[in-house]
Amino acid sequence: MYTFATLLKESRANDNVKLIIPDGFPVEIFAKYKDESIDFRDIADGVLDNNGDGMPFNVISSLLTANADNLAEIFPNKEELEFIVNLVKRIQSAEDEDMTSDSFFLETFRSIQSKVSCVYGILKDK
Repeated sequence: MYTFATLLKESRANDNVKLIIPDGFPVEIFAKYKDESIDFRDIADGVLDNNGDGMPFNVISSLLTANADNLAEIFPNKEELEFIVNLVKRIQSAEDEDMTSDSFFLETFRSIQSKVSCVYGILKDK
């Protein structure tokens, strides 16, 4: 969650970070992300169709994977970057039946007014 939020924040604030959007990623959410808290469980069909669970982790991981070069710039500490990359790969690989990309969903996310209120994301593990 932290990596997803940092990537989006840096893409807005840093001209050197050009966000790469993978095919099928619901780009419509970025307009909302800038101005309001997002409840991914309520996003209309066509953007996310997931029975009200939220944004599936595999959608988030597709964005992280497509932006591997950007993540290397944002997280210059090699140990931190390696941890992030390994965690995404572990969840994507579904080697652990309890930790698959079909099990995790981002339900809500709030990053607006980060200087005066909480930034948070609520993840659901089915």
